[in-house]
Amino acid sequence: MIRVKTRLIIKDNSGIQIAKCIKILGTSNKKYAKLGNLIICTVVKKNVKKIKMKKNIFLVFITQTKKYNKRRGNVYIKGNSNNAIILNEEKRFNSTRTYGRVPVEFLRNKISNFWQYINGVY
Repeated sequence: MIRVKTRLIIKDNSGIQIAKCIKILGTSNKKYAKLGNLIICTVVKKNVKKIKMKKNIFLVFITQTKKYNKRRGNVYIKGNSNNAIILNEEKRFNSTRTYGRVPVEFLRNKISNFWQYINGVY
């Protein structure tokens, strides 16, 4: 579960290494973000050689959390850290490569289902 002020490790090649949650998208009184939710983050640490940023606030998609997440069939998954992927304004990947695990729920049939999940079709 991700709360406001939680630090996330960014698992893509955008040049940002650590981000901090400043807003959880959804209803106005939402306190926690879970696996697959969208949040708004600000940059804490970045690789200066890779990126020259014009802004410090990004939309982020959560791919892994330290808290247990329930799957179908009463199976629980847990990650070692809180990981995320940075998205742009059109809710598309900001980078060309992601590192680490992406849950099978987002890659069920093809990658197109993953795009539809991010765009809010599901």
